[in-house]
Amino acid sequence: MKESANYPIILEEAVETYEFALTKEPELVVFDTERQLLGTVTHAKSPEALAFQMTHSRSFQSRLEVVESLDEITDKKLIQQILTQALQDPHYIIQEFALDYMIEKEIKPKKYQALLDQAYTHESSNVRSYVISYLAETDFEENKDKIVAALDDPSFLVQSTAMTFLLRNGETVSEELVQSFSKETNINVVLAMSEYYLTRTGEASFQWFADKAMVVDDEALYFLLQVYSEKLVNASEVRRKEAVVLYSDIARNHPIGCLSRASPDVGSRWRQ
Repeated sequence: MKESANYPIILEEAVETYEFALTKEPELVVFDTERQLLGTVTHAKSPEALAFQMTHSRSFQSRLEVVESLDEITDKKLIQQILTQALQDPHYIIQEFALDYMIEKEIKPKKYQALLDQAYTHESSNVRSYVISYLAETDFEENKDKIVAALDDPSFLVQSTAMTFLLRNGETVSEELVQSFSKETNINVVLAMSEYYLTRTGEASFQWFADKAMVVDDEALYFLLQVYSEKLVNASEVRRKEAVVLYSDIARNHPIGCLSRASPDVGSRWRQ
């Protein structure tokens, strides 16, 4: 990192002018490095300046600004430079943003393979989960062994992500593993198994939803009920009547807050 200095300022008027004593012209200027201002800061930067900021800024918020601006950059070399730095960033959120961008833009792994290998074993389960998603969505067959191996990850989040992509790609998962996952109440596992039971036939698949609704927490319940509603479209009349009773009971006995959350990308990546 290059030498840097902070200059505190006081904002009192709509327009302010500041002067600082400098020995040479700065290569990078970052205003409100910690994003403490409640107003909108308009500070246009060139792609080159953003790439420089990614490499040299010590501020997490400043580096986050760069990865959040990737969609505005068209120079492929600068994008590669920023992604290379982001995949090595000490903060897991920066790595998540980079991986999410790579998934969205379908960026091939060739130039980033060594960094992806490191991220696959990252200490953050969130990063490991994003890597599994990236590997699965980029080339499932090529990365299938790594995805299968992730079923043994100590994190429910990573296990669930791997399970979801295996099922989506028509892979056979052992009955023992299905039964083990079916008993869990962790939200990530519940979401993965909701997707699994959504595609199963037979009364047992409906019963899983009804039973699980009785034991999961409110957050998991919110998402579980959404998937169950989709499954009930093809349910028998008897099962639908039972579901009406279930939903009515839940509506009467649960706080409104549990019914007003935004849905995650079910079966893909979730936060713990």
